Amino acid sequence: IDAPESRQACRAAGVDYPCGQRATAHLRTLVAGREVRCVPRARDRWGRVVAVCRVGGLDLGAAMVRDGWALAYVRYSRDYVGEEQ
Repeated sequence: IDAPESRQACRAAGVDYPCGQRATAHLRTLVAGREVRCVPRARDRWGRVVAVCRVGGLDLGAAMVRDGWALAYVRYSRDYVGEEQ
């Protein structure tokens, strides 16, 4: 997925808002203090691990995309295209 950076601002209807902070807050709500488990799948061009992360049975990437706080990053996977649509 591609989510806003924590300090990123976005614009909607001509108004700026702290989308990075809001996306982070949404992820914290999804996690709710529970253990997150990630399964590595690849590395991106900067050497960072690309993984599928879950809390309980919830795929956090799918939830973030479905809820509008991230985009399906099709450069690495088409897994979340359905959630984005």
